[in-house]
Amino acid sequence: MYEIFTVGGDPFPGVYMREIPTLLKNGYRMSCPKFVSPKLYNIMMECWKNNPPERPSFDRLRSMLHSMIRDEEQEYINLKELFYENVLPTSCSLRGVDVMETDVAV
Repeated sequence: MYEIFTVGGDPFPGVYMREIPTLLKNGYRMSCPKFVSPKLYNIMMECWKNNPPERPSFDRLRSMLHSMIRDEEQEYINLKELFYENVLPTSCSLRGVDVMETDVAV
């Protein structure tokens, strides 16, 4: 879910993959992504529980997400802003064109 709501963002930036299991066993959980509501983040936290039987089933997860979507007002993510923040490096050029100054249709 993290990767979906961060449009492919790295869930553990700056952390070596071999360190992730130890971090998780010690209770580390990622902070709430910028474009995720507190309600959705709580669902993500449910999915990250240490004890697998305590995690929601896919049917329960589908029901929770469906209920959340039905109850909440429609929100939009500014994909252009997200593209510039998370996908492109701070400066990048393609064939001499400064991508940061080019209007990109998303």
